Order: sequence, then structure tokens, then C-alpha cells
Amino acid sequence: MIELMGWICLVISLVLMLYHHYMYTNYDEAYNFMKRKYGQRLAKIKLPSRDDHFNYGQKFSYYTAGFAALLIILNLLHGE
Repeated sequence: MIELMGWICLVISLVLMLYHHYMYTNYDEAYNFMKRKYGQRLAKIKLPSRDDHFNYGQKFSYYTAGFAALLIILNLLHGE
């Protein structure tokens, strides 16, 4: 059960890490697209800044590494 939760958390943190790294690198293009598509409705929403995406990407990179390490340790302990 712990291993299943570890795999789920690993996948979620990996996807969020990739999303935030993508949004950091393509910040201008992504937000220009959203402004064209949603127009005035987007003005009411507070969007994360480029630095926020960088910080979230770093945080989820650490989570991904932590969950991968947890799964490796569980695999080594289970193999005994």
C-alpha cells in the first residue's frame, strides 16, 4: 500500500514538475495565448508569475527525487 502511494505521488509530482518547468520556459507564449483566448475574463484571475513557476518547479523536482528515493529504498528493503 505504501509503495502504491509512493508511485502515485511520484507520478503526480513528476507531472507537476514538468508543467511548471514548461510554464517557466514558455511563460510569454502561454500567457499571450490565454489572453487571446479568454480576454477580459482573465483579468479577474491572479496568475502566477514566472518566478512562481520557477519556484514551484524546483519544489516539485525535490518531491520527485524524494519519492523516487523512497521507492528505491522500499524496493531494496522488500528484496531481502
